[in-house]
Amino acid sequence: MRILVDSRGRWALVNYRLSNKLRSLWGYILAGAHGKVGCLDQGGILVAFQDKTLVCRECANEFTFTEGEQEFYQQRGLVHEPARCQTCRADRRKTRAGSDSGPREMYPAVCASCGKETEVPFQPRQGRPVYCSDCYSSIRSTQ
Repeated sequence: MRILVDSRGRWALVNYRLSNKLRSLWGYILAGAHGKVGCLDQGGILVAFQDKTLVCRECANEFTFTEGEQEFYQQRGLVHEPARCQTCRADRRKTRAGSDSGPREMYPAVCASCGKETEVPFQPRQGRPVYCSDCYSSIRSTQ
């Protein structure tokens, strides 16, 4: 049996299929660890996670990279730890999505089907039909 500890303090049992004995041994090892610890069973390898305190790249505040988040990152194959706190990540997503730019600009148009005045969120081009929401829904349902 090999018990490995990497530079980040994570523990792993390697080269064994997980049996009830091995699981109870792993529980015994985890009982000696300090703090909140979780484990991930992945193809015969158990890895323990502990909450980590990281520093945000944007605001320089400390934030906790929880064991649940670490497990999520490992399950998804994400290699790098988060560089930003949750608040800065949310703010960055908003600015990248363009939601801070205010209300969407609407352009006046005439429906090609019924002739009704309408507004659309794009600049209508010559030679391309534009439909009001009612006509667009009916055309879309027939396709």
